Amino acid sequence: MKSCEPSVRATEGGQTMVFVVLVLSFFLLAGAAFAVDLSNLWLHRQIAQEAADSACTAGAMDMLELAQGGVGPPKPNFVPGTNFSCSATTPNTNPTNAPVPCWYAAANGYSANGLAAGSPSNEVKVTFPATVTGVATPPSTSTVGIAPFIQVNVIDRVQSFFMGLIRGSKTMDVGALATCGVVQVPGEVPILLLDPRNENAADLSGSGNISIYGGGVQGIQINSSSTNAIQKGTIDLSQGGPNHTGSYLGVTGATPICCNFKPGASFWDMATAKMPDPLATLPTPAKPGAALPPTAMVANGVNGCQDPGKCTEYHPGYYAASISIGVNVTAIFDPGLYYLDGSFTAAANSCVRPSTATGDGSLGTIFYFNGTGTVDFDANSGKSCPTAFPTSSLQCTSTAVVPPNLPGGISGNVLVAPCTGTYGDQLGGSEAGGEQRGILFFQNRSVQATSTKCPGGNGPCWGGDGSSAAAGTMYFHQCVTGGSDTGFNCSSSAYGDAFLMHGNSGSASFVIGAVITDQILFSGNSSLTMDLNTNPSGKLLKASLLQ
Repeated sequence: MKSCEPSVRATEGGQTMVFVVLVLSFFLLAGAAFAVDLSNLWLHRQIAQEAADSACTAGAMDMLELAQGGVGPPKPNFVPGTNFSCSATTPNTNPTNAPVPCWYAAANGYSANGLAAGSPSNEVKVTFPATVTGVATPPSTSTVGIAPFIQVNVIDRVQSFFMGLIRGSKTMDVGALATCGVVQVPGEVPILLLDPRNENAADLSGSGNISIYGGGVQGIQINSSSTNAIQKGTIDLSQGGPNHTGSYLGVTGATPICCNFKPGASFWDMATAKMPDPLATLPTPAKPGAALPPTAMVANGVNGCQDPGKCTEYHPGYYAASISIGVNVTAIFDPGLYYLDGSFTAAANSCVRPSTATGDGSLGTIFYFNGTGTVDFDANSGKSCPTAFPTSSLQCTSTAVVPPNLPGGISGNVLVAPCTGTYGDQLGGSEAGGEQRGILFFQNRSVQATSTKCPGGNGPCWGGDGSSAAAGTMYFHQCVTGGSDTGFNCSSSAYGDAFLMHGNSGSASFVIGAVITDQILFSGNSSLTMDLNTNPSGKLLKASLLQ
C-alpha cells in the first residue's frame, strides 16, 4: 500500500540548493567588494607614488641650485637638513610661500591638510637622510654643506568599503616613498658656458664655427637665461655623441634655433636645467718655488725643439711677471705647473710647443693664472712654426685613441696638459687613469681675467694663424669677486670671463678635452673643433631620483 505523504528528501533537496546559491552569491559579492577595495587602494598607491617622485625630484633640483650657490629662482622655501611636514605649511598651493616639495605634492592631488581619524585625508613628510644604501655620498665640499639627500613620504588615508566591515575601520592608509639626492657623476660636456645671466653667452661673430666630434650625448650646455643666448655662426653637432651620430645642445633660456645649426641625429633642447661647474671641487695649485730662467738657444732636436733657428725652453715654477713669447720665437715648455701672477702672451709669428724633457714627470703643462692676467695670444701667433706637430703625440700613451677627425699634423701652436697628478687624468685604477690629458689652463675663480691682445680686453684668447691644438681642458670661470678662490656660492655679478677664439682666415683650433667658461666669443674666420676625452676627469653634480 503506497503512502500519500510527500517525500522529505525532495523537500530537503530544494532547500539545500537555495542555501548553496545564497552562499555562493555571498562569496561572489564579497570577492567583488574586495576587488573594488583593492583596486581603489592600488590606484591611490600609484597616484601617491607619482606625487612622491615629483615632490622629491623638485626638492632635489632646488638642493642642486643651492649647492651651486643659489644663483637663480625659484626659492626652495625649505632648509635642507631640517625635517618638516607639509601639513604645517598649508596652504601649499602658492609656490611663492610653500616649500617646493609640498607645492609639487599639492599639484599632484596631495594638499597635506593632515591625517584625520576615520576620514579620507593625507599627509606629506619630508626628511633628509644622511646616507642612502648603495649610493655614494658626495663630499661636503662639493655641496657646500647642503644635505645631499631628500626623502618624501606621502601618506594617503583612503576610504574603504567591504574591507572596513571586516577590519572595523572605514579607512586604510596607503604609503608611497621616494628618495632623491644631489650626487656626483663622472662627466664632461665639450663646451659648458656657466653664465646664468640674461645676456648673450655664445657669440660666433666673424663666421665662427663650432664642431663637436664624439663625446657624450650632450655636446654643448649654455646656462644663460636669455632668449638670445646664441648669436650668429655655425654649430655642427652632427658627429657628436658616443656613436658620432649627433649630440644635443642644451640652453637654459628658451632660445629658438638660430644660426646655421647642423644637428645630425641630435637636437636643440630649450629650457634645460643649469649645469653646475664640474671642476668646482678642483683645488687651486699651491704656489711653487721660483722658476729657473728660460734656457735660450736650445738646438734643433733637443728636448722637442723643432726649429733650425733654435728654441727658448721654459721651466715650471712660479713666475712673478708674465711669460711673453716674442716675435719669431719658438718656445717649448717642460712638463709641470706654471704659476703666473701675470699673463701668458704670444706675439705675432711666435710658436709655442710642448717640450719632451722630463720636467715633473706629468707629461704635460698646466698654466695657473693667479691674478687678472690670462692666456693672451695674438691672432697671428703660430703663423711661422717651422714644422708641423704630429697629432699622434697629443695623447698620453700609445694605447690612447687619437680622434680620427684630427689632421695628421698641426701647423701652429700646440700645448698639452698633464696626464697624471692632481691636474691630470684623475680616474686612475681600473679606469685607465693617465690615458687622457687633464687641465691645461686654470684661471683664478675670484677675479675677472683681462688681456691686452684680445679684442675687448676681457680675455682670455686662444687661436692664431693656421691650425692650433690644446690637448686638455681650458677652464676660465669667475665665480666670486675677490676673496678666496672657490667654485661655490658664485656671485650673480661675477661670471665675467669671456673666452675668445680668434685668428686669420683658415685658422682652426682643436681642443681634445673641454672648454669650461662663462661666455665664448669668436672673431675673424676662426673655427673650434672639440674632441671630448674618452675618460672624463671632471665630475658633475646631478639631481637624481634614487629610490
